[in-house]
Amino acid sequence: MYNGAATVLSSGRIVGPTYTYEPEWYGKGHPNSPGPQTSMYCWLSDDEGTTWRKGKEIGIVHDGKQMWFEEGAVTELKDGRLIMLARTPMGRIFRSYSTSGGEDWTEPEATQLAAAYAPGAVALIKSTGDLLCVWNQNSLAEDREGFRRFRLSSAISEDSGLTWNHFRNLESLDDRTRIDRELDWDVFSYNHEQPYSQPHDLINYPWAPGILRCAYPTVVVLGETIIIAYDYGCTPDLLPQNYIKVKSLPVSWFYEEP
Repeated sequence: MYNGAATVLSSGRIVGPTYTYEPEWYGKGHPNSPGPQTSMYCWLSDDEGTTWRKGKEIGIVHDGKQMWFEEGAVTELKDGRLIMLARTPMGRIFRSYSTSGGEDWTEPEATQLAAAYAPGAVALIKSTGDLLCVWNQNSLAEDREGFRRFRLSSAISEDSGLTWNHFRNLESLDDRTRIDRELDWDVFSYNHEQPYSQPHDLINYPWAPGILRCAYPTVVVLGETIIIAYDYGCTPDLLPQNYIKVKSLPVSWFYEEP
């Protein structure tokens, strides 16, 4: 279960999104395979965690092949549905919806959010009814160069996750706040596990060298304040070890133009 992903619904139900490895996968044995294919399901409790039951598994199938759908984060929408945003190696965050409190889910679809192979966090801003997503945004070219998790971005959805606007960066080595990226179903076209590296192009990345891993965010909305905690480090020449960084920002910050 991805950190900070469990949530309590307005009904009192606890929903814990969890991913599982499939026993077989089409990339088995491939040197660039990022791992076995995965699918998601939710652990559900209606008695404050005393007992639990497992919801139905959901996954992504493309061209007859099981893909990766993992480390999902769930929140309750203003209309009572649930939305799950989950990590994939296909260059986008994928979304799924539930009208049954997490028992079952719609077929996952790609959002417009360009993403590294890393999870995001999602939360409902109750004062506006909008969704906030915080995730690692990058391009395919940056993935291939090892620039995977240096850009921690945020975006707002005013239509329950269908479209996203108000892009901002919480961390980055450049000033680009919105990346366009096509879906890449050939997930073995580059090595997802290559070492992190610093950009040498100081024109396009003026804040390099910098911290290379700003990832695994957790988001808490407290009235008009949003608190975000995330991994911060993986850069031995700049930091002696990895840390947890915490930011506290007003809701209004996420709607401002950068």
